[in-house]
Amino acid sequence: MTAAFQHMVTLLSFVLALGISHQLFTVVELVRAGDRVKWSWVHGIWMFNCFIAVATWWIGIYDFHNIAEWPVGSILYNFAAVLGVFLAIAFVCPRIPAEGDLDLWEFHLAHCRQYIGFTVANVLIGAGDALYYGYAYGVARQGLQTVIMVALALVAGIGLLHVGWRIQLWAALGVTAIFFVFLFVGDPVLA
Repeated sequence: MTAAFQHMVTLLSFVLALGISHQLFTVVELVRAGDRVKWSWVHGIWMFNCFIAVATWWIGIYDFHNIAEWPVGSILYNFAAVLGVFLAIAFVCPRIPAEGDLDLWEFHLAHCRQYIGFTVANVLIGAGDALYYGYAYGVARQGLQTVIMVALALVAGIGLLHVGWRIQLWAALGVTAIFFVFLFVGDPVLA
């Protein structure tokens, strides 16, 4: 692992850690709100997808650990990607009112284009990352990862364009499945 990679990944890790922290605190607040929350499977699956996006980036970025030089443009490009993950998390996490009810399906309808949009954006940036580093530095499995990420962006895009309950559910579940394909097929081992 190069010193330049360690320095670059520290910045990305801070952003990803802030996202996870925000999401975990939101889950705690939702549980505390108890009966005032009307739960939604669709919203819950999208929250999980945002969570798993952090793990996917954290594991996926390790593929580049042998790259010795990180130009500012590359750092900013990767920073934009994890910022997209953070913003997806920020928008998927509702503010819990001190009083009154919170309907997570209604929240989803009002805000899904924001967090699904940032999900599509960070996945497409990731596909660009994989293409570039696979071609320029010969990093293994980047072609396969690109195909998986493009598929993920397409499925998420369906959820971005159609707000019907069934389509939202299938898009959310499809994104979950593709994230797991990425983790277990596209990038199965940290080496």
